Amino acid sequence: MRRVLGLDHMITYTSAGESGASLRAAGWRLVHVRPARAGWDTPSRRRDDRRYTTGVARGLWLTGRP
Repeated sequence: MRRVLGLDHMITYTSAGESGASLRAAGWRLVHVRPARAGWDTPSRRRDDRRYTTGVARGLWLTGRP
């Protein structure tokens, strides 16, 4: 898919409670576990934190080469 889009790599995240089995089966690699943060609202991208789960660690997955 990334070749069709003209991309070298893609990233995605899973929450700590997700195994990532489907990503692993599709060739994605878990490259980093990011710690939980207080919320999703940041100055560069405003969000209403009431709509999102907060305080959950996340796994960063990569396919392709950066």
